[in-house]
Amino acid sequence: MTKRPAPRLPKDGTIHRGRVKSIAKNANCVYGVFVRIENYCDGLVPTKELSDHFVENISAEVKVNQVVFVLVQSSKIVLQTTKGKKNKFEVLLSMKSVDQKSGKLK
Repeated sequence: MTKRPAPRLPKDGTIHRGRVKSIAKNANCVYGVFVRIENYCDGLVPTKELSDHFVENISAEVKVNQVVFVLVQSSKIVLQTTKGKKNKFEVLLSMKSVDQKSGKLK
């Protein structure tokens, strides 16, 4: 198994191909999906950014390991660490802004 390179922060407004890593949920609700962007850090697609229509069941929209196109809405370092420890990133993504077949902005 090859080691994944250290994550980088993607630029706002860029489109990337990624893979759904997991469904983001807590005890009371589902709030989106985490997407792994190759050579970049993971990001969150909130439920309202999954589709143009209301999403009642996330599992009906996307599946874990599904390849998707995402638009980086915002990305920032929320915690910068020292002594070789990893930085913490916050990356908000949108799927509804990108045509899922062509990978181009709608």
